Amino acid sequence: MKFDLSEEQIRRIIFEEQYAENVDLYEEKLRERERENKLEIARNFLAQDIAIDIIARSTGIEAQELEKIKQSLGQ
Repeated sequence: MKFDLSEEQIRRIIFEEQYAENVDLYEEKLRERERENKLEIARNFLAQDIAIDIIARSTGIEAQELEKIKQSLGQ
């Protein structure tokens, strides 16, 4: 099967593929940044002795993970 695509059509296809990859990468980095922000908030709350169940509800971080963070902070 032969495709007759113009140079412009080929460029457009390549651009769309690269754009999609960049969007995926951007969204992944955004999720990572959001997670890091939530972890920082959790560490600050733990340092102030706020209850783990409240932190878990506020950040979406599981209580078990918060316990580990708390232990790593020496509390």
